[in-house]
Amino acid sequence: MRHLKELALPQSVDEFWEKKKQYGPSAVVIAGGTDIVSEPPEGVECLIDVRHLTSDSISEDEEGITIGAATTMDALTKSPLAARLGCGMLREATCRGWPIPVRSAATIGGNVAGGDPFADTPPVLLALGAQFLIETPEGPRRVPVDEFFIDYRKTAAEGAILMAISVPHKPAEGKGAFVKVAPAAVDKAMVNLGVYSEIVNGRCSNVRVAVGAVTRIPHRVKKVEDLMSGEVLSTELIDEAAETLSQSVEPMLDMRAPAEHRRSLLSAVFKRAVRSLAQAG
Repeated sequence: MRHLKELALPQSVDEFWEKKKQYGPSAVVIAGGTDIVSEPPEGVECLIDVRHLTSDSISEDEEGITIGAATTMDALTKSPLAARLGCGMLREATCRGWPIPVRSAATIGGNVAGGDPFADTPPVLLALGAQFLIETPEGPRRVPVDEFFIDYRKTAAEGAILMAISVPHKPAEGKGAFVKVAPAAVDKAMVNLGVYSEIVNGRCSNVRVAVGAVTRIPHRVKKVEDLMSGEVLSTELIDEAAETLSQSVEPMLDMRAPAEHRRSLLSAVFKRAVRSLAQAG
């Protein structure tokens, strides 16, 4: 970042908008900055660190659990409230295996706001039906997770501040699982997956299946959700759903894995995740 002129630490939302106006597209918002270290963007003149504008607390009310955008991956791992979300699936999606100093700096806000398709938390938040509270120039807005990821590295938080993430309460029958496959613990995913279902008398309902690190954006696969809904969670159903999933995506190709290898991995990862739901039930 040879053009960098300033690291701004705004203490108010008004200060944030002033810096955005001053630098325009050459300003980049960070909330921990760990992605900037590994993949520095070109032409950046100002980094705007928004951690002072957001909360790092995790709280609960009658509607659900709210996670401040400045909450670090390490704090999520240790949180008893986060442990209750989908059988602990969010705690599993906290860059496990990364060095503690990195996980103590990386925030959940930074993990989702930049739209990195290889990030750990987006498939889990999609599977849990989260909502995002963002601060825009027109005021605060709530964005459902299904509308948050727009395109490759583009989210509804672009040009705004991600303030918090809210996850609605789930019934006791709700089970969740997160699985990630990467070349090494400290590497980004080749495939990751979040699955949630409520299982009563062996039957699935309110199924949500979300994939990441496979296509340009993390997304739900409704075809698989519809196939599983109302059905008994049998070996046959799992095999059919895994095949449907692998044929419902067009995997991207990058240096981490060929497209067909990703497709094969996705099927295997899905089976592992859904079997863990059956065991939890």
